[in-house]
Amino acid sequence: DLIGSSQKFDSRTIECLKVHDEMHQQYGEYMAWGDHNASFRSTIEMNEQHWNYAVMKACEEVGSNIYTLRMLPLNTMRANHIKETFELLKEKTFVRRRVRILGASGAANAHVTDVDELLRLIEERIDDDEADIEPIDEQDGVLNSYQQVKKYCLHVTNELTKHHTEVDGEDGAVIDVSALSKAALAKLADAGDAMHLIG
Repeated sequence: DLIGSSQKFDSRTIECLKVHDEMHQQYGEYMAWGDHNASFRSTIEMNEQHWNYAVMKACEEVGSNIYTLRMLPLNTMRANHIKETFELLKEKTFVRRRVRILGASGAANAHVTDVDELLRLIEERIDDDEADIEPIDEQDGVLNSYQQVKKYCLHVTNELTKHHTEVDGEDGAVIDVSALSKAALAKLADAGDAMHLIG
């Protein structure tokens, strides 16, 4: 089922639809690259860059929403805008919105997935000996993009704990976690997962 629906539990719950973009992407990739019929493959290969460029431009006009925060880096890199993808992944506003909407670990996971795909795409184009590859410092791009996620996760952690932190002369700052709400503890754990994933 490509579209999930929430069930109505009581009078305070509303029915809504949730579009699963990952499932749409998987289905599209199956239709494009699956073993069932090669006729789609040539059409996709001919139009992939143009299509992703069109989506990239449309996302820029639409602004931030859950789709653009998850998919814009992928569309940008597949439109052969490698340098712009690195710039997007380290842009403060994009990272901040990604963490707020996807959660810290969701944003970190999306960043790691995007960077892995970007590096794979660069390597593939180098192996294919494509002449139009932009000169890019991949290491700097990766480190800066991860640094932005890490910085914003630390900001989230500091905001959650600033009223519950005591300074101990020998040990440094100590957080009184018993004073934090369950929601705050869940956000702290999420930020911890993100930091672990980013490294």
